[in-house]
Amino acid sequence: MRIAMVFFLAAGLLLANVATSVAADITRSCKSGIDVEIKDVNSVRLGRVAGQGKCGKSVPNKCRERARHVIVKCLEQIWEHRFENRIPPECNTLAGARTGAKLIWELNQPIKQQNRITARIAHWACCTQRPNASRLNVQIRGTISGDKGCAPGPKAAKKGYQSDWAMPSYNVPCDDWRTKKGICN
Repeated sequence: MRIAMVFFLAAGLLLANVATSVAADITRSCKSGIDVEIKDVNSVRLGRVAGQGKCGKSVPNKCRERARHVIVKCLEQIWEHRFENRIPPECNTLAGARTGAKLIWELNQPIKQQNRITARIAHWACCTQRPNASRLNVQIRGTISGDKGCAPGPKAAKKGYQSDWAMPSYNVPCDDWRTKKGICN
């Protein structure tokens, strides 16, 4: 009788563990573009951030909230480290079925510092758009989009849920980028 009780207890614990792991085995995602614009010039997509959240099957919007959170954290770190030639660690955590974010640069540019957002902005703005400008003010912005949970609150759009974001305006010293850093060469 004691052996039977131990067997049933072990079987119950095993079934409970399987049920818990199956219930927690979903991911959902959101995405965001990173666009830069100069007044009176069309914007360009420099890159995008994919975010993924992991959670229980019964709360898929919680997964998307986590995905949105890691995207926002990545974007904050891109701005915080804008003068460094590296992808912030917060933007390189997406792997497998777990919560994380991934930055992907989209605009192919012939620059030495490929992972420095200010270099990417300077090349686009000062070399291709306004090659004679000494200084330009640019805006970096985008939209986090996806299904419910990708935007805070009830912000439904025609193609899902989305929320806009913007980094502070950035004054690009084009003369400095051209003469001292050779960005247009």
